[in-house]
Amino acid sequence: MKIRNNKYIIIFCSICFFLTACNDDFDELAVNPNELSLNGFFDTPEGVDQAVKGIYGYLATPRNLGSLGKGMYMHHRSDEMSSGTNQAVSGQHNSKLGPNLFSIQQPWALMYTAAFQATGVIENADDADYEGNTELRDAYVGEAHCLRAFVHYFLLTNFRNIVVIDKVPSDDSELIKGQVSPDEAWDFIISDLIKAKELLPNKDFWDSSNTGRMTAGAAAGLLGKVYLTRSGIEGIDRYNEAASEFADIINGVYGPYGLTPNYNDNFGVENENNEESVLEFQFVGDGDQNREFDPGLVISGLFSDPVGFSPPGLRGFDAVVHDWLYDFYAASIDNDGRTDRRMFGTLVFDDRLLPNGIPDLNNDNDFTNDRLALNAGHTFEEVYFEDGTFGGKWPQAAAYKAANRKWLDWNLNIEGEYSGRNDRFRETRAHGANWRFIRYADILLMYAECVLNGANASAGSALEAVNVVRARADVPVLGALDMDALRTERILELSLEGHRGVDLLRWGTIQARMSFLENSDPNFKQFDDGTYFPFESPKNLYLPIPIDEIQSNPNIIQNDGW
Repeated sequence: MKIRNNKYIIIFCSICFFLTACNDDFDELAVNPNELSLNGFFDTPEGVDQAVKGIYGYLATPRNLGSLGKGMYMHHRSDEMSSGTNQAVSGQHNSKLGPNLFSIQQPWALMYTAAFQATGVIENADDADYEGNTELRDAYVGEAHCLRAFVHYFLLTNFRNIVVIDKVPSDDSELIKGQVSPDEAWDFIISDLIKAKELLPNKDFWDSSNTGRMTAGAAAGLLGKVYLTRSGIEGIDRYNEAASEFADIINGVYGPYGLTPNYNDNFGVENENNEESVLEFQFVGDGDQNREFDPGLVISGLFSDPVGFSPPGLRGFDAVVHDWLYDFYAASIDNDGRTDRRMFGTLVFDDRLLPNGIPDLNNDNDFTNDRLALNAGHTFEEVYFEDGTFGGKWPQAAAYKAANRKWLDWNLNIEGEYSGRNDRFRETRAHGANWRFIRYADILLMYAECVLNGANASAGSALEAVNVVRARADVPVLGALDMDALRTERILELSLEGHRGVDLLRWGTIQARMSFLENSDPNFKQFDDGTYFPFESPKNLYLPIPIDEIQSNPNIIQNDGW
């Protein structure tokens, strides 16, 4: 549902309960005096449709997946980036991180609001008269199940000890619920996704005005990811179930999916919702229209705030990528003996310094006209960092080789100092790049991981799946595959997409990895003015439960170490 030019006005029903008390400047996210009453809201299919769209809206605001929630996925537990912004403190493991941090409180609150909204749809959608169109009714309810499952998966993988929302409270007393065990949470998520997969249509069901809505393929992809993640984190072998879900997608059960010819097509505003998209969150880049602070309306904040992800100096402090990742890409060689082209879709860096040269990015057999293209096609040194380093624009970043390129709109102009609409890249609300949460490339690599862990190979071998991904990047295919090679491929293909932290947690290597970088890289997690604390298990495996939730709900127990 790519919402542009006020095509839709999202109306939220009054199921806007929070499990937490919110800051004064945040309350209006949950309260809209113009909302329709719950009574009568589900009397028509149009009302149900608006209620479902409201779930997406709670997810797509910058106070959730538009910035803060995405920051949790991109930064939390990950060894990829370091940021000087409050939006990314959840991944810094420093003196700023604690249960009172707004950038974990607000995604927690909005995720639970979305869960209540989805539950309201599930419980009330049958009140409407669909005039025999049961497929439409099933699609709406399936969306609600799928989105509710995603919400709980997000909360579980970030906070672990969570409350499950399985019914709309009948009174205030039912709002004060206790946490469930992780196993109960996993089971609930899986049951929701099984139901969603049963109800949702394939992607060809939705017309162009509804692009991006949940599909059976999205539910299957998320279900496979849940099975795989649970297998690694909990030590419970569900690899076969995960592989089966991925195999169905690979084998075309839910319609055609495939890799885009160009790797870069997956990260900008062009070519959104393409053949590689399995589960994609929609954002709007409409600049000055997104001024009001209320996710209930299109004009209010369904944009992807780049704070915490932009290269340093383009908007301010923002973020850098750690040198190990730059070195990893620079050492990956394509079939011409040049640098892996995926580096050019993932990082911002001075491409003149690559030891193996620039690949044939234009695919014209001419290596003289290929450069890393940023705003308006300009090169690294032409516009951004005159001395060839990040230090030319932001001195504190001089020690780092690279920054993030993904999820930003590189069509936007940037001209000197901040100048409003003439300097669009710095305009937060102008960025509308969708977040492709699950790509088909990820499906292939997760399938391969399952097979390496003993699952049935019902969609070809693990080696074949990985080599399909490598072939798109024009890097040599592998002759054999083990877990080390699979982990390497996930870095090259999926870095800075929000998977790395959960990968490390699933593989059980997070503590060793963080300790290694802390001891080997003096700049690791130092791009910030907070005091860095060494990664500590079990404390840093998960985020603290927000303090507002602890204070308002006597049944909540804080996570270990917090």
